[in-house]
Amino acid sequence: MEQTGLERTDAMKTYLQEISEGMTFDKFVERRLETIWTEFAKAVEAPVKKLAGQKIDGAVVISYLRSSIVTGSHVFYIAYYNGEPFVEEEPESIYLDLHQIFEVAEADCMEINRILGRKFVRVLDSEKEEIRRWYLYLVYERLGTFTQLQVEENHAAGGIPVLYGGYMEKLHQIGDAGVNNRKGGNSCETA
Repeated sequence: MEQTGLERTDAMKTYLQEISEGMTFDKFVERRLETIWTEFAKAVEAPVKKLAGQKIDGAVVISYLRSSIVTGSHVFYIAYYNGEPFVEEEPESIYLDLHQIFEVAEADCMEINRILGRKFVRVLDSEKEEIRRWYLYLVYERLGTFTQLQVEENHAAGGIPVLYGGYMEKLHQIGDAGVNNRKGGNSCETA
């Protein structure tokens, strides 16, 4: 019996996770994160500083938008919340277009399609799109973890927390911004 599209997509994901030209898929994603992280950190630093300002409570949230994975726009929503994230109706916020930073990740999808073509006959456009979205979601998700590790290595300063995650999804702290509670200065130790 022939596999359905969903079953094939699951098989493709499994195949990619197992082997990718002598490199595991996780290493493939990590390699991409190493190239994206620096540019991402530079791009979000000014908006985070602007939103944090001299505030002593609340949190700055950097959220990726799932819709930007679908559209390929790679827009991030950065907002300051005085209380719990995503509860305020109109927080101070900035939409940040990071399309140029993620062009390399989009280009990876062509390489992924080439790898899939070796094992699977006639990879459909819908399957390619599903794999593309899955790959970019992994990059977005792991960008927060990767950023958190980089910040910990740099010994983040005090201030209000900077959180990262999907919009209206689970968030985790990746650093601090704003007033430095320990030194009395203004700092931004984030992505």
